[in-house]
Amino acid sequence: MERRREPRLHVSESVMLLALGTPGGHPVEGCIVDMSSVGVQVRVPNPVPCDTLVKIEGEHELILGEVRYCEPEKGVFKGAYRVGIHLTSALPSLIELELLNRALIVEAPAEQAESYTGAGEETSRGPQSGTV
Repeated sequence: MERRREPRLHVSESVMLLALGTPGGHPVEGCIVDMSSVGVQVRVPNPVPCDTLVKIEGEHELILGEVRYCEPEKGVFKGAYRVGIHLTSALPSLIELELLNRALIVEAPAEQAESYTGAGEETSRGPQSGTV
């Protein structure tokens, strides 16, 4: 049973994650697994303690948040960790905009294909045949 309040968008995007307030902390490479308007899940090679403030930088985003959980991955990604990050209150609207942009990009090719093939168009003339 799904208990999340916000819908998730599954993505796979390389990012750099930096634990803030950690002396000598270095960014680590990670991958955004999914995102919503209130949080993101990132796969990283090392565990990140709960309640740690983090900065996530990707090609098109800058995300600030707090680690809510960190769990070891299973299966193909065994040895890595899945980190759940709750976004700070200033950024959810930017994430919502990013989610909308991604959804529109995914939908646009399908709509363009329909306009070229005429798919989805209805006609009031009914079935057409070659006889008059």
